[in-house]
Amino acid sequence: MKKTAILIYLLFSAAAVFAQQSLPTAPNLTVQDKNPDKILPVTVEYPHQNTRIAQGAKGIFLFGKVHSGGGLLTINGADVPIYRTGTWLTYLPVTPGNMDFIIEFTDTEKTHKYIRSVFVRGFDYRKYLDKPGFDTSSLFPASDVELSSADILDFTVAGTPDMVVKMSAGDYFKDALLIASQREPGIYKKTVNFNNAEPSGKASKVTYYMYDDNGKLKAKASSLGRIKILPESKASKTAKVIREDSRLRPAPQPNGHILDTKLFGNVEITGRINNLYRVKLDDKIIGWIERRFLNPSSELRKPKNIAWEISASPQEGKTVLTIKNTEKVSFKVEETHDSFNIVLYYTQALNTIMSDSEDELISGLDYEILSDGAKKIKANYKNGAKLWGYTYRYDDNNLIFELYHQPKFNFTEEKPLNGLKVVLDPGHSPKRTIPYDGAVGPSGLLEYEANYDIALSAKSHLESLGAEVFLSKKENENMPLSRRTEKIDQNGAHLFISVHNNALPDFIDPFARERGSSVFYYYPHSLPFAQAMQSSFIKNVGLPTEGIIQADFSVTRSSPQVPSILIENVYMMIPYQEELLKQERFINILGSTIAEGVINFVNPTWNIKERGSIVNMPQN
Repeated sequence: MKKTAILIYLLFSAAAVFAQQSLPTAPNLTVQDKNPDKILPVTVEYPHQNTRIAQGAKGIFLFGKVHSGGGLLTINGADVPIYRTGTWLTYLPVTPGNMDFIIEFTDTEKTHKYIRSVFVRGFDYRKYLDKPGFDTSSLFPASDVELSSADILDFTVAGTPDMVVKMSAGDYFKDALLIASQREPGIYKKTVNFNNAEPSGKASKVTYYMYDDNGKLKAKASSLGRIKILPESKASKTAKVIREDSRLRPAPQPNGHILDTKLFGNVEITGRINNLYRVKLDDKIIGWIERRFLNPSSELRKPKNIAWEISASPQEGKTVLTIKNTEKVSFKVEETHDSFNIVLYYTQALNTIMSDSEDELISGLDYEILSDGAKKIKANYKNGAKLWGYTYRYDDNNLIFELYHQPKFNFTEEKPLNGLKVVLDPGHSPKRTIPYDGAVGPSGLLEYEANYDIALSAKSHLESLGAEVFLSKKENENMPLSRRTEKIDQNGAHLFISVHNNALPDFIDPFARERGSSVFYYYPHSLPFAQAMQSSFIKNVGLPTEGIIQADFSVTRSSPQVPSILIENVYMMIPYQEELLKQERFINILGSTIAEGVINFVNPTWNIKERGSIVNMPQN
């Protein structure tokens, strides 16, 4: 049976090699070319040649355009429907490793054949069928791991399927049997509880062994990194936070979700996996942070902060909350419907608490003891008062928050947004070489182009209603994410809106459900703005809505001082939605819909019903 499998694999490989040698690579649409008739009969906009597809993907989407009118399009033998505009979108299965898609387009004259090659991340077990062995890149750990005897660690290794795999690591464990995955051939896993290990503190490599059914050793390999297990009492050290933009994550990986906690001063570290350190803030609160944000020490000196004075004082348009600490400490902000809360870590005590009863936003301060080292300060809102936004800073050891009150505007019936200042952020920057900055549509429309058109339309509608609008960037200006929110403070803006058009991760089936607009926010005080905007999209745009989503986007995370949202107007990878973005009328609908969403939020008593909708109103 195995010989048959090997033969099939060899035939498949030979066919793929032959195809690569005999077929031209499928072209992308040259977006600078204004005459698509010059282009070859069919283009593939995604995936790009040699794109690396996400690990674990079962399928990927492909999209592009045919440029010679009607015809028949197939990819790897599967029929692909063509829209009236010539654009197309399909979703096809993939397997790990190198994979080729053979594109065939038959028009009235002849059949055109091309190839588009991708690499699917993941373990391609077929490489290990002929000779038993391990995928050396999968050997864990790749770099040093340091944990305590209270830890549990997951091990995974890849190699020839249907074998017996064991591992040993010095005195920590010997001949531990790994279990073969039922869903992923060639993947073996084991969870090790170090409670039973001898915490010697010696660094040991992990050696993996592969046996056949008869117990004969077929392969052996050792990890590059070493593991070191320390007694729990000796596993803790101190690290100094050296960058204020440090990112604490819930899992030992360099990407993904960022925790709300802000790290300052010294922190306690209790372990290391590869280049990530585990930070212990409280008995139950931990996170992981990259080495580049820390300066580790071999000693343990946990901060022992005392917040010796906490006060709230009113100023024009804001409340200043000052926490006088004996040293800088890490903290977390929590927003609720009736209070603004600050959790101080490594804090032993809170002393004097003072507040001003005349404050417009805050009725008083309270506190809660969460643990020996964590204390919560609560700034309670007055009835009906709403937080507009906030900023924070350290002044020496003093942690200062500025809580902004809801602004007062001079709205009129004719100018329902009079006095409002808005920053519109057209997402992404011009980049006409692969990989593009942002999404691309089947016909080659780049996202930054559509985003800018929508932002200009929204700007026009907002200004006609009395608002003052600032764009974060010029049309052809390259601007990093870190600078896009600077216009808020530069212009005293009240709102921030980032304008985008959506795409899917390459492994998601675009046909699984209907796709449409969505509104994202990060801070709770931005949620009402997101809700008001979504209501406008549901009412006016006529496409499916994917709802309101709290998400960790850079521009919304870096703008806590005002209500901030990010709008994904449509999915431009879907042919008919990309086509809508090319129509001036639809762009105008999106721009006026955004303007109406702003009215819904800041001036909901303005009677849109009597006027029908601003989407249907002529512009001044």
